[in-house]
Amino acid sequence: MAQLRTAEEFTSFVTSDLTWRIREISDIRSTATAAVGGLSRAILRASVPLMYAHWEGHVSVVSRAYLDFLAIRRLRYSSLKQAFRLNAFFATIRRMTQTRLSYMDQILFLRNVLDSGDSQLRAVDEDVLHTRSNLNSEVLQDLCCFLSLDVDHFADDFDFLDKILLNRRNNIAHGQFIEIDINMLRDMSDRVIEMMRKFNNLVDNEVNLQGYRT
Repeated sequence: MAQLRTAEEFTSFVTSDLTWRIREISDIRSTATAAVGGLSRAILRASVPLMYAHWEGHVSVVSRAYLDFLAIRRLRYSSLKQAFRLNAFFATIRRMTQTRLSYMDQILFLRNVLDSGDSQLRAVDEDVLHTRSNLNSEVLQDLCCFLSLDVDHFADDFDFLDKILLNRRNNIAHGQFIEIDINMLRDMSDRVIEMMRKFNNLVDNEVNLQGYRT
């Protein structure tokens, strides 16, 4: 990924990523509409995992670009919203969940957290961007919490995400037959594009308005 040094470069990058994904979703919808018979059914089914892939892919790309944008600035954690400070401690927290730390180690951990304000966000812990190939409402809420985004913007999307997009994608990916018609495809693709735009706009606004600062 190219280094995004300005807000304008960031906007251009995430807009470009969104644009090609929307174009591909529109292309497969047009192809499914024009196809007939068994080919149409196959394209309609194939469109579901493709739409999910674009949803997960765009959220991952935008999230990574956002954190890299912050890291390149070497901003101190004390100048960032509190949630970003987790980035400095994910590795320690993972170790704490795997083994019992002595009280001395726990006190040292707390001291490091309290003293971390002058440390800089210089590298991104990859674990925070791991969508577990299952970007459902729970994972989305976790990610928005870390990025200090208002997840309430997606509250109306949770049922669609979990019960429709993820459910149908998982069933098709596991070889089960599910009938997808053109109206279902249109509704799903409109909703996926809307969610991608929403996430893109939320993060882009944070960058351009410096909403990441305390």
